[in-house]
Amino acid sequence: MTDSLATIGALIKVSPIDEIQYSYSYENFGMISDYSPFHFRVGGKLFDNEFLFGVYGPITAGHQRYSGLICSLIMRVEPCDWNLDTKSSAFFKIGPTRVFRNEEFDFDDHPDLAYWFVHPDATKVKGYPSFSRAGDIEVVKG
Repeated sequence: MTDSLATIGALIKVSPIDEIQYSYSYENFGMISDYSPFHFRVGGKLFDNEFLFGVYGPITAGHQRYSGLICSLIMRVEPCDWNLDTKSSAFFKIGPTRVFRNEEFDFDDHPDLAYWFVHPDATKVKGYPSFSRAGDIEVVKG
């Protein structure tokens, strides 16, 4: 049986679909035009109450800039069930930590959103460097 996107230990390939936003410090940030894929191994799940909204784990392959960092994937497409699905599209954030809810983000300012976590500013990683954007995701053998 094939692993799902939310299977602990699954190897996931992330293929960016847009330029990647980077931040090496508070004052050093911008965009990178790099669409090369990277891989990470699912080490944990992200929940809002009991609702699974993402997964995270260490990056295992890809550009050297991601070496030693953690990738967090956050759902952006509905309907999807990462406990069953093997492909989807997601927001990704890469950094020294998994993502955490950004307590400064006010969901009430965004009545157009069904869920707080789909807004790019709703989550953040702690520390630098960090990278983020959207990508196609799929479970791969490995």
